[in-house]
Amino acid sequence: MPFLEVATSVRGLVQFLVALAKANVVDCQASPSLRESLSRHCGSRELIEYQRDTARRASGEGRRAVDRWTCYSLLVERAGSDRPIEGDCEDLAALWAAYLLLQGFRVAVCISQPR
Repeated sequence: MPFLEVATSVRGLVQFLVALAKANVVDCQASPSLRESLSRHCGSRELIEYQRDTARRASGEGRRAVDRWTCYSLLVERAGSDRPIEGDCEDLAALWAAYLLLQGFRVAVCISQPR
C-alpha cells in the first residue's frame, strides 16, 4: 500500500509542487548546513543527477510504477555525503525552485506533461 496516493487535477499537482518547493525553503531556512548543501549542489551540476522513479512491487498490487516526490533533505540523506543526489523531474524542479527562492528570485512552477 502506498504511503500517500493522490488523485488530482493538473492544477492540484502544481499546488503540490509549489508546496514541495516551499518545504525545501523552510527546511533550508531552519538548517544553515542544509542551505549550504543546497547551494553546493546547485552550484555544481555534477552533484545532481536526474533519475526516473523506478517501478516497485506494491504489496498485493502486482507491478506498477510509483512516483515519489521527495524533499531536498531526504534526497541528501539518501545520497550520503560527497555523492550526487538523485531525483526525478518533480524533485529537481522543487530543489531548483527552493534554491532560486532563497537567492531572492521570483519563481513560477508548472506541469508540462501530460498536455
